[in-house]
Amino acid sequence: MAITDELIAIHEICLAGKYEDVYKKTSALIKSSNRKKSCPPIVYVKRAEAWLSKRRVREAIGDLDRALTLNPELKQAYEWRAECRKMSGDVQGAIKDMEQALALDPLGDAILLNLRPLYLKAGKSKEDYRRVIENNPLSRAITLETAKKNREALTAYNAYIKSHPGNAFGYAYRGNLEYYLKDYKSALTDYEKSLEFNPSGGRELFFVANTLGALGRKKEAIDYYDRMVRVSDNMGFRFKYAKALRDLGEPGKSIDQYSKIISLGKGNADAYRGRADCYRETGQYQRALTDYTRAIEFDIDESPDTYKKRAMVYDKLGKKGLAAADRKKAARLSR
Repeated sequence: MAITDELIAIHEICLAGKYEDVYKKTSALIKSSNRKKSCPPIVYVKRAEAWLSKRRVREAIGDLDRALTLNPELKQAYEWRAECRKMSGDVQGAIKDMEQALALDPLGDAILLNLRPLYLKAGKSKEDYRRVIENNPLSRAITLETAKKNREALTAYNAYIKSHPGNAFGYAYRGNLEYYLKDYKSALTDYEKSLEFNPSGGRELFFVANTLGALGRKKEAIDYYDRMVRVSDNMGFRFKYAKALRDLGEPGKSIDQYSKIISLGKGNADAYRGRADCYRETGQYQRALTDYTRAIEFDIDESPDTYKKRAMVYDKLGKKGLAAADRKKAARLSR
């Protein structure tokens, strides 16, 4: 747990662009770990980010090589080493590393976005990435799952993890299938294993939090969600966190999260609607009315559900005529 908390703190200052502090903290972790046992590979990746901020490519590659010596299946190390190679003009080396990252995470959209301009520079087709994944055993497992061949997919994931025990994404993808099958205990085990490889990963923290919520372990779920929002600016995750807090019986904390999303200028209608639901459930009807009205203003497509809910608030405020008008509007939109 201690190393997880330290890595989350490092990730936070990394997001804030304080790379000198990142360098100091990661170096201290590496030094203290060397006295006892090997440092988690992801720490070397974080220090490499600090080196790159100073354009110290050689030192960054040295740390990334060390990370990959400790875990040859660490996707983040390949991605950052590709960035190093690109900065030093080694396009072929960058492509090779980015393709290795794609093999470890075949659904990685960000990897494809980085690969395509590299392919263009090397005179390759942007579709060349398909050869990387077409014979990839993890891709085959994902394809089976997409085809709803769940038993075969699970067998394929099991085989992949047995032969690639260091790839966090093998555990994460199997966890996704187990979660879909409502085998939450197995999913949690896999998500926690994935988190071991990247303790400050926003996606990994979200998966653990979401599964703990499904298991009814509310306090632990909220703890992991809190860690997640410290290291991830992913608005989709923030929306899910706000909704999860409401579902877990914490409307006050849910309101705080929706307010944060609104303050960032993201979400608009959905954020106002979510916060309005919390206000309504906690008896704050005037605030609920304001937010439902804003949701209606921001909605691209008018939602009958929002009008129905605003009608309920009008009822609570004794404005029966306005409530009736909203119900009529909702009925017209539902046709």
